[in-house]
Amino acid sequence: MADTGHRRAFVVTDRGLRAAGVAGRALKILDAAGVEYAVYDEVAPNPSTGNVDAGAARARAFGPAAVVALGGGSVLDAAKGISLLAGNPGAVAADADALWEAADGLPLIAVPTTSSTGAETNGFGVIEDTARRPAARCTSATPPSSRASPCWTRS
Repeated sequence: MADTGHRRAFVVTDRGLRAAGVAGRALKILDAAGVEYAVYDEVAPNPSTGNVDAGAARARAFGPAAVVALGGGSVLDAAKGISLLAGNPGAVAADADALWEAADGLPLIAVPTTSSTGAETNGFGVIEDTARRPAARCTSATPPSSRASPCWTRS
């Protein structure tokens, strides 16, 4: 968190990790560090533009913070979109074509809980838009920091 310049975190995860206690362990770490946080745990498998827009709206309402992506590929992809949209007021996920030249998103920290997608290594995100199937990439959505640990990834 210190690397981002923020003392607040917007944690993006899913209900499965919340129910399994994984998110709770991460939140205890933030509590111990005195980091104020909000949690968006509504990321669906293969997140949709609506899913990302809802997360971005919650992040904007929470205010300036680093985005902490805790989960597998779907969570990391959604968090990239949430970070990008939250840093660009008025932007929506369905307007991916307009986001190629977007301003930087919120700082992003990736904490992968799977070891196969590689989503923590790049600025691409797979977000489902059944109407158009657009693609967007923004270098600010590339996590500059990733925390892979056997504590978070299990076979």
